[in-house]
Amino acid sequence: MWKIFLATATIACGVASQAMAEEKALVAECTGNGARFFLSDLTIDEASVAAGTELPSASGGILIIGAGRKPEWSTASRRQIDRECGGQGQEEVELFPGGLQPRDGNWRTVVKATRMEGCPEMLASAMAAQNKGPETTTRRVSFPKPFDPNKLPRDFNPGHSWSAAGNNRWTASIFTQGIDYGAEGAQKTDVRLTMELVSETEIRTSGSVKMTLPKFAQKVMNISGDCRVITDSVSTWIGD
Repeated sequence: MWKIFLATATIACGVASQAMAEEKALVAECTGNGARFFLSDLTIDEASVAAGTELPSASGGILIIGAGRKPEWSTASRRQIDRECGGQGQEEVELFPGGLQPRDGNWRTVVKATRMEGCPEMLASAMAAQNKGPETTTRRVSFPKPFDPNKLPRDFNPGHSWSAAGNNRWTASIFTQGIDYGAEGAQKTDVRLTMELVSETEIRTSGSVKMTLPKFAQKVMNISGDCRVITDSVSTWIGD
């Protein structure tokens, strides 16, 4: 019986070893704001050698790497690893990491005129009086590789903490505050940025201030629903 058990265990280990020799390694790169998950070009065996680690105890482990930390294999879920790396629990895997990379060089940013949706007339009139229209700036940028908005130069990203929100799209919460008035509803303010890497030569950014007012305030201001103040910008590569 023991011979059968040992033979079975040997076969199982052989199958697992073969799988690790062929299976691509799943890597989690800790960024301080979460984890970036991607499939490596290396197999589990090759990744273990490159990282200087022991082989994982079983197929399906995730290799965790990051600045200032020793590489290690983990059997924790992607959601748990992202939280341990300072994120909110995202688990998206980049199937083609680094596939879309903005070009280094000179970029022109056009900030469009601010627009409003669902806002009271007096606010719209005041905003229109101050609206200067489109503004244009040009600067030279060297982008992090692979692209990560959290590692952009300070003039491109002044300290915002970005989280992935889809393919080549990120969002950053700047300010959120609210007061609950019970049956009358809540008064809330939410300031948020979104960034989309459209192509290697175009980046779109949008800033939104959403104000939710309680029912009595909506009645006084003659509005219904949320008031949004939106500022869009488009950055375009114009050459080396």
